[in-house]
Amino acid sequence: MCLRLALPDGTTHVCEVQLNVSSVLEAKDRAHVHYEKVRSALPEACRGTDADPDALEAFIMQRLSTSARDGVVELLERKSAGLFMYARLLEQTFEAHAAAGEAIDFDAVAHLPAGLGEMFEANFARAFPGGGGAGDEAWDQCHRVVELVVAAKEPLPVALVGRVLGWGAEERETVLGALSLLFPVREGRLHVLHKSVVDWLLGRAHGEPFSVDSRGGAVRLWRRCVAALGGGA
Repeated sequence: MCLRLALPDGTTHVCEVQLNVSSVLEAKDRAHVHYEKVRSALPEACRGTDADPDALEAFIMQRLSTSARDGVVELLERKSAGLFMYARLLEQTFEAHAAAGEAIDFDAVAHLPAGLGEMFEANFARAFPGGGGAGDEAWDQCHRVVELVVAAKEPLPVALVGRVLGWGAEERETVLGALSLLFPVREGRLHVLHKSVVDWLLGRAHGEPFSVDSRGGAVRLWRRCVAALGGGA
């Protein structure tokens, strides 16, 4: 804190008063020993090179004094490539870790997927641990819904999706829960978190994990509409 004091001659003086935790002061004293070792070794390490020992010392001290949070932010900025959608997915990923009681440390952040494509793949893999291919029962149950959403030109009513696929109440809750991160339900309709999710899905080669057939989804919607118009609903 800064205090303003009146000196005996009437001059106003501002001084700084520090309040410290004793354990922090002890840690600083222990760290200072290592700082002095680094400082004394730098001139010798730089001898015969173009490196400036003072500039190198300033750089090292700046890096050492940078908080871990700054390092994490810098790392995440590189991974996100400036995409706000990555930040939104990252927030939800951290929320899922926290809900599961899992710790989030720098090592966990360092191993996060980079870019939206890797982030989408990681989220699908988390939702469908079976791999998203042939034999993955959970994905087999959900991919038909994804195909309908991808084929539709606007958010689909959940009730319509249920009629097209013949859902029961239990299956409906299971599927919507598995897809909730990237295909949230709002006002009774299935939405896509972002258009890039659809682009990523449609970019998957046939037979790849989590590949979808938008044409198949369009055909199922068409048949349902024809049935409804013909009075077969």
